[in-house]
Amino acid sequence: MEQLIARYEAELSTVDSQIEEATSAAEKAQEEREALLAENDGLISAADTMKGLVVGLEKRLKAVIQLFPEPLVLDTLDRLIKQMPEDSEETRASLSARLQLIVAILQESQKFNSGILVASEIRANEVGEDVQVETLYLGLSQAFFVDQSREFAGYGVPTAEGWQWTVAPEMGAAIGRVISQYNEVTPASFTGLPVEVR
Repeated sequence: MEQLIARYEAELSTVDSQIEEATSAAEKAQEEREALLAENDGLISAADTMKGLVVGLEKRLKAVIQLFPEPLVLDTLDRLIKQMPEDSEETRASLSARLQLIVAILQESQKFNSGILVASEIRANEVGEDVQVETLYLGLSQAFFVDQSREFAGYGVPTAEGWQWTVAPEMGAAIGRVISQYNEVTPASFTGLPVEVR
């Protein structure tokens, strides 16, 4: 009997030890679960904050794109702009993809802004006729245009409503000379053109 009691007491001790280990493991698992839930809540909050930033950037960028010159929009940014979600609030595109798109558009616009470009365009003259002109863009700040005869000429500046073009026929010879120099048709020399700083 005494041996049987001793054996049962040993088994009880082992079971008590196993119960304590299981309880300790369950408590540790609960602590880890709570830590993971807290981390998840933090990640959800950070994602909501990031979504708000991306939505704001997309809206501001869409407004700024309206001020970009046609050669930048049509020749360089068109493909990227088409990838932007129409409704920034309701889209399935990932935040990282949207942010990469914003960065790509800003990089391309910065590249355009840091250079000079001559583009062939159609511009309406004083009587409303479409005329083929060459336009010299000084980044995003200003542009000068002239037709082949150098009689229809002028300049443009970006405004809140888009590019504003002013006809200035007296600038035709100078603008034509600058474009010829840019295209390496004539040797480089100093040619003064008025630049409007805002």
